[in-house]
Amino acid sequence: MTFSKLTSGDDYDCVATLMYNTDKYLYPDLFGNVENAKKLMHILLEDPLSTWYKDYIYVAKENGEIIGIVTVLPHSIQWNIDCIRMAYMELKLDFNEKVKAVCDYFERTFSHIGIGAIACNVCVHEDHRKHGVGAFMIDKVVQLAGDNNIELSVLVDNIPAIKLYKKFGFITIKEYYDYGGYGKPDVRCYSMVRLGNNLD
Repeated sequence: MTFSKLTSGDDYDCVATLMYNTDKYLYPDLFGNVENAKKLMHILLEDPLSTWYKDYIYVAKENGEIIGIVTVLPHSIQWNIDCIRMAYMELKLDFNEKVKAVCDYFERTFSHIGIGAIACNVCVHEDHRKHGVGAFMIDKVVQLAGDNNIELSVLVDNIPAIKLYKKFGFITIKEYYDYGGYGKPDVRCYSMVRLGNNLD
């Protein structure tokens, strides 16, 4: 198994499908469906101003095939609604109220001052789950962070993910309510952090 940054030569459709499956609330509202996600991600992955820029996405591969993804964002990252808006315009897709609601969520999320890099969009292909791929990726993310802190969020009912993160030194720092779908109640989440030696 290998772990590396996503490149332009990689399978963007696979990445888009995995990305779509990382959150059952956000991405169905943002993209509408997997086919739209594939079209939009081909644009967003190539946009350096996008939070989905390929340089932030790491892929686990086996025999050259992508079997898992994780996004690692610097704490200084800024949300840029123009990226998603322009991608929607280019593809002549409907920038509807659900899309706007997710964009508002991202605006709030990225406006806070973090204490470290943000790990998100962790997903393993369904055919490769329970084979250590998630642990392999989180271990690599921890190595990438070095002495720096890493933040992540997880649904409180995602027990396997919480156990995995704790195994790598993440601790829960707060429980809060987060986006649960357009027009639907918010859902309970944990904010978790792995503290490095650099506390600046």
